[in-house]
Amino acid sequence: MPDGSVKHPDGSTTRADGLWVSKSGDTLDNATGIYTFSTGESVQGVKNSSGEWTFPDGKGSQGDEKGSGGSDTLPEGAHKNVDGSTTTADGITKYLNGDSFNDNTGLFTYADGTVVQAVKDADGTWGYPDVK
Repeated sequence: MPDGSVKHPDGSTTRADGLWVSKSGDTLDNATGIYTFSTGESVQGVKNSSGEWTFPDGKGSQGDEKGSGGSDTLPEGAHKNVDGSTTTADGITKYLNGDSFNDNTGLFTYADGTVVQAVKDADGTWGYPDVK
């Protein structure tokens, strides 16, 4: 783009200053490692030995928004987490056992189709009202 930004096929953009912006409005500052959800919640990433941002709350490692690293088999903006699960740019984590979690809505869907609604506590962490 004329301003130095890169538009990705999934609709996300990486600005010339290194800020990645998803279609949903989430951002990742590649300079500081701060991932900010469109809801305003932020998490601080830590670079791993491969130079990718990882997130201590289990959100996993940074995808290849800037075209370096990552997996060729994942959709643009998606990333593979340390536990083998994958998270898409729109905040859906799919686990190896078939379960999934939508970080935008708090819906956890088990492989058998059972759905549980998570709620955010005072510090913004997802939790479940029932014990599973």
